[in-house]
Amino acid sequence: MITVGGVPINGKYLIRTLGGFQIFKDGKPIPEEKWKSQKALELLRFLVANRNKKIPVDRIFEYMWPGMSRESAKANLHSTLYTIRKVTGFNSSILSVKNENIRFVPENIEVDVDAFEKLVRLAESTRDIDEREKLLRDAVDLYTGDFLPEDMYEDWSIPYREYYRELYIDALRNLSHILMEKEAYTEVKNLAKKLISMDPYNEEAYYTVIMAYFYLGRLNDARRWYQKLEKVLKEDLGIYPSRTFEEILKIQRDFRSITGRGALIVGKGLFNKITLYESRKRRPTSILLSLTFISADGNLPNLEKILIELSRSLRRGDVLTLDVNSINILLNEVRKEKAEEVVKSIIKRIKERSDMKNVEILYDWECM
Repeated sequence: MITVGGVPINGKYLIRTLGGFQIFKDGKPIPEEKWKSQKALELLRFLVANRNKKIPVDRIFEYMWPGMSRESAKANLHSTLYTIRKVTGFNSSILSVKNENIRFVPENIEVDVDAFEKLVRLAESTRDIDEREKLLRDAVDLYTGDFLPEDMYEDWSIPYREYYRELYIDALRNLSHILMEKEAYTEVKNLAKKLISMDPYNEEAYYTVIMAYFYLGRLNDARRWYQKLEKVLKEDLGIYPSRTFEEILKIQRDFRSITGRGALIVGKGLFNKITLYESRKRRPTSILLSLTFISADGNLPNLEKILIELSRSLRRGDVLTLDVNSINILLNEVRKEKAEEVVKSIIKRIKERSDMKNVEILYDWECM
């Protein structure tokens, strides 16, 4: 299979939109000098962004030739479409005009943002940590720059650009979480710095850099990045970081003192600090689950044993704590639409125990 910039080409064409617009035909780029008309390129970029949609020709006239008479605009449109077809070889099933609508259908064509989004969505849906890492790495590698930078100031392009940037930011963050669990701290800090370059007020990304340096034993670098965070928030936004440098280090030291292959079991105090940190993230990425055990005869099972068993069955990165007759769980990287399914699976596993026959479990969960 032919690949260009990491994108597999299953069809005849590849269209690159990330970091700059380019079309590949049979694995080779169409030379720039073949595009005699910049209007043809401009229209093609617009149609690629709006692929599979029916675009009224009047909207094209307004965008491409504002103020021109309809007849003149129509003649220009036909000439421009002719140029696109001649340079690319696109046939009428790919680029069509019907009933006063234009439609670009990428038949036998790979579009890089479609491949990028598919990788991100596949990573979200898999629970295999190694597979998720591979998918996220491939997605991050595909994102070589913002969507159609040639049209940076065109109003129509802004929603698309912001959408793909958000996907990229999410991919960077999720990949850094996986690599933090695998103790690949040098790579973690590099990914988090990319995040900061994309989103300079992302407090979570700064904390990730600080934690990575801390684990690498480079305390001075960790402090220097905290000072950078302090400066940018204070000078640009007039606010301060949500926690002190010493608080960040204390949480990391507490985490380091706990070992185990599965989820972490922590005390209530540390659990509350972790959930507070999660609640301050820019976007919800975790689920806070509370399980309360009730018995009519007052005889509850050994909750400490249940806690330990749960920690072994849950993923590394999840956090649990015991609070009287309740077990609280922070489930990391769980999509909201999957939350109820995951919660019910956990409860079912507990109820299968022989000492749960006369015990009821009340549960509640929320996004963090």
